[in-house]
Amino acid sequence: MYRDTWAWNLGFSAYWFAVSYKWFILLFVLLPLQVRQFVPGGSHNSAWGTVYGLGAIWAIVGPVVFGAWSDRADSRWGHRRPFLLVGALLTLVALGVLSSAPTLLVFAIGYLLLQISDDVGTGPYGGMVPELVPEGGRGRSSAAMVLLQRLAEVASAVAAILLVTNGRIYAGIAIVTLTGAGLTLLTLRGHQRTSPKPKARPSLAQVWLEPWRSADFRWVWANRALTALAFSLVTNYLVNYLTDEFTSFRVFSYDAKTPAGAANVLAVTVSLFGAFGAVIAGSLADKIGRKRVIYLSAVLVMGALGPLALARDLTLLWLLALPFGVGFGLYSSADWALASDVIPHLDRAGSQMGLWTSSLTSVQLVVGAAGFLVDGLNRVQPGAGYTAMFWTAGVLFLIGTVLVRCVRGSR
Repeated sequence: MYRDTWAWNLGFSAYWFAVSYKWFILLFVLLPLQVRQFVPGGSHNSAWGTVYGLGAIWAIVGPVVFGAWSDRADSRWGHRRPFLLVGALLTLVALGVLSSAPTLLVFAIGYLLLQISDDVGTGPYGGMVPELVPEGGRGRSSAAMVLLQRLAEVASAVAAILLVTNGRIYAGIAIVTLTGAGLTLLTLRGHQRTSPKPKARPSLAQVWLEPWRSADFRWVWANRALTALAFSLVTNYLVNYLTDEFTSFRVFSYDAKTPAGAANVLAVTVSLFGAFGAVIAGSLADKIGRKRVIYLSAVLVMGALGPLALARDLTLLWLLALPFGVGFGLYSSADWALASDVIPHLDRAGSQMGLWTSSLTSVQLVVGAAGFLVDGLNRVQPGAGYTAMFWTAGVLFLIGTVLVRCVRGSR
């Protein structure tokens, strides 16, 4: 059962640590660089964007389907926990395909399988937050999840530097996946359903359409979609930006030597300061409200994204990563609590939090298509595609923040 302690919250969040560890290094560095090995120069953003976008088609559906399934599931191990275990095991299969892919087609199949395995666990997992955690503790619980998410990103980037080869990096992801899932399952041992089981089995159309009747749910979904789109535009093409636009990879006196090394330095910086922002937000979100924390995050993130679009010096880029990391840590700590406050039906928490999670994955279609635009603008004027990408991200984050003002069911 739920306990309002950091120890319980960190154990509960261990699964999220594993998910974040996996995706951060894969999307930030490893997968884009693997795609470059399959395609000729000048079309690498388009090829990676295509693979990324195809995975998003399933990701729009997956969290909702498995979240709804877990709402009605019954077993001696609980109605959510088996999904976490199966998702972790399927992840190992997907990692094996990706690590040994000989062609872009096999690589794309491996990426789709990884997306499916992730949705098996994360849809049901998201339903546990509003189901287990009372409203007064959701700020702390959300902050613990984001703290471990940011620390996972740091660990992932450091591991990539130390492990060096793709095979070792993939093996490390597999070990962390099993460990994180195991710790969360142990934390939840003995947990049984605490919310009422849905009285009737809703159709897939009802699962999809019913939450949209809530204005608060629509605003929260749109806010997270726009913010996720902004963040993904920056991170998904960053290593290509560094490869194409930078000739020196020095941060003050430290030489990162390669674009991948520079991306790891920036990743560690954003994640460390994001963890700092998450710790601050843990108490603030419960005391002053989720929305005020999000407003504060917007000031920091947009203040960094403006000059980031013009930066061609890695030291300056690193300095801008500091407020960007703190701001995004603040935002991420508040958005889980905000969504948990406003879901319309607690007895369908899995499907409704899964639908909210789709706001994060559905934007992958747009992010994938953006690769073609970035390549096209870069052909017109070198670097123009990357500049447009950063400016667009700033505008999207601003719009998403404004939408939070419309939420009435959370403060």
